[in-house]
Amino acid sequence: MELLLVEVHLAESYRNLHQVLTPSDTLSRPEMAELYRQLFKPFGVSPERFLASYAYYERQHPVVMDSLYSGVTRRLNERLTEQYR
Repeated sequence: MELLLVEVHLAESYRNLHQVLTPSDTLSRPEMAELYRQLFKPFGVSPERFLASYAYYERQHPVVMDSLYSGVTRRLNERLTEQYR
């Protein structure tokens, strides 16, 4: 889940920086659904499964979610550091 969250955040960042879609686009829009399907394919996860897992951790296990995001932040910072070496 942690690695997938990293990829989701990178994809969202790219989308926001390059205005691939408008800010009002959501996962329910066909364009976003296809973007996420391609993103999730290597992980063997559907967008629906990801959203269900995310909601599960967010609502029922906030401590685990916090731990996941600590790892996500660490990994994103590592990538940023590597990029500017």
